[in-house]
Amino acid sequence: MTKNIVRYLGALPLALALAAPAHAGPAAEQAAAAHRIVLKSVKVTFPKASRTFRGPDAGDTHYCLICHSAGMVTTQPPMSMDAWNAEVTKMQKVYGCPVPDEKVAELTSYFYKINNKK
Repeated sequence: MTKNIVRYLGALPLALALAAPAHAGPAAEQAAAAHRIVLKSVKVTFPKASRTFRGPDAGDTHYCLICHSAGMVTTQPPMSMDAWNAEVTKMQKVYGCPVPDEKVAELTSYFYKINNKK
């Protein structure tokens, strides 16, 4: 509750400045200028991933590497085939992973195989 109040009160000066009429005077204009948002582009270079998916069944894992490192996926706890299918389907349907429907079973089987060898 306290965090929400602070969040709303923190936005109060900006809301007041933006709501001030244009003829409100220099003080309102100065307050609005102090809270303007400036967007800047930055260039970020990510390091190369040190782990990759391995094995003859790893062919379509590039879909997963769009968002995840191979290490993140390969260090998951052992899960059932149904649980892996639910995870791959969630990534596809909820998070927009572009894996084709016909590849879901193949990826599910691969992740089940590599993560249940522990």
